[in-house]
Amino acid sequence: MKRTMMLIALLALLAPAAMATTGMNLEGYGPVSQAMGGTSMAFDNGGAALMNNPATIGLLEDGGSYLNLGLGFLGPDVTSEFAAMDMSATSAATAFYMPAAAYIRRGGQLTYGVGVFGQGGMGTDYPDDSFMAGTTGENAFSQVSVGRAMVPVAYAINEQLTVGATLDYVWGGMDIKMAMQYGAGEPGTLSDFMSPDGVLGSATPSAGLGGAMGGMGLTNDDMALISFADDSDFTGAAAGSGFGAKLGFLYKAHEKVTLGGAYHLKTMMGDWEADAASMTFFQGMAGADAGDMIGAPLEGKMTVVDFQWPATIAFGIAYQHCERLLLAADYRLVQWSGTMENFTMKFEVTDDSMGLEGETLDMTMFQNWDDQSIIQLGAAFQAHEMAAVRAGAVIAGNPIPDGFMNPLFPAIEENHFTGGLGLTFAGNQGIDLSFAVAPEVEQENSNTTVSSKHSQFNWQAMYTFRF
Repeated sequence: MKRTMMLIALLALLAPAAMATTGMNLEGYGPVSQAMGGTSMAFDNGGAALMNNPATIGLLEDGGSYLNLGLGFLGPDVTSEFAAMDMSATSAATAFYMPAAAYIRRGGQLTYGVGVFGQGGMGTDYPDDSFMAGTTGENAFSQVSVGRAMVPVAYAINEQLTVGATLDYVWGGMDIKMAMQYGAGEPGTLSDFMSPDGVLGSATPSAGLGGAMGGMGLTNDDMALISFADDSDFTGAAAGSGFGAKLGFLYKAHEKVTLGGAYHLKTMMGDWEADAASMTFFQGMAGADAGDMIGAPLEGKMTVVDFQWPATIAFGIAYQHCERLLLAADYRLVQWSGTMENFTMKFEVTDDSMGLEGETLDMTMFQNWDDQSIIQLGAAFQAHEMAAVRAGAVIAGNPIPDGFMNPLFPAIEENHFTGGLGLTFAGNQGIDLSFAVAPEVEQENSNTTVSSKHSQFNWQAMYTFRF
């Protein structure tokens, strides 16, 4: 038990989140759920229940326990285009790996345990010579990751009804290198943000910083680079943490029908802070000095203000058609509108070499995400006493409005087709494998006319040892 807890604690330190699939969530947590179209509300899907419906851990037999060790892979393929200038850029962020672990035990009516999973995120990495980089000579880069370490408990009130909950420690990291043309008020440019009626956002400098920027003689062709990033795949330069929770129920309505549901509370994380951030200005393409730095970089601290994971409501049904065939269907409502209305950052100059220490820039990028409805369908067929075959589909809408799609954060995936299998061996051990294919979708920002194409191939694997 002690070694199990130490292993899970180690994985908690290593577990990053990765590119979005449905919004910023994964299409399914754990290979049993992912293979069955992300369904999970009303049947046993192992320790991944900590991310789905914690009441389902109560399906473990009395006196039983198990350890899950998992690994997930997300393979996004993202290309962004600026058709007006006949330019395109392909993201180099094509592979993300996420370890996960859970330990679950049941004694009488009480089931409990501990686990760690990557929640989700989004990110891209465009080359330093692409239109996304402008004249900065830096790659245009973003990475948002959120993970959870959870303590679950489920209680069987009677033979029909089980309730469950988790207390979650939630942490996240973020890296951003974002190049913006100074512009002349066009949507998405720095001038658009600094305009009182900005289309895609707002930016308000303090008096001293505003005066310094005005004195640089910036033209509409020049570039601004906002940067905070570290070199790790497992952390972000801006980091924050806090708490969350989930509540769930499982109800045996009939010998063949089980109902389940869960409510995931909106997280309560503090602001994410990056102690090493910078804002740098560069000459645009119009002059002979294209790419030259204008003045010295402004070194400072970046604070990402009130970035939270949304509340989610989910309900599902599982139908045991016969001994070998299980059918499942879930509905989820992810309330992105409660957390992704705006993305707000505050830059504070910490270097006093130019007499600007303490000066600030408050910047907001409008997001206006919609709530996202997701329908999940799955089936599992016990082809052999030691082998199960699974398949499913995810049908989802894109939560990002056309006018606010940002090629740095193209979380626009919609439908997924999934499959997998489960193998049991040595009586008390098993391996579950799954994959998900997300066909290419395309969305164009109606304000900037920049479009993004996004497809994915993902897989998950999990080893189970039963005590």
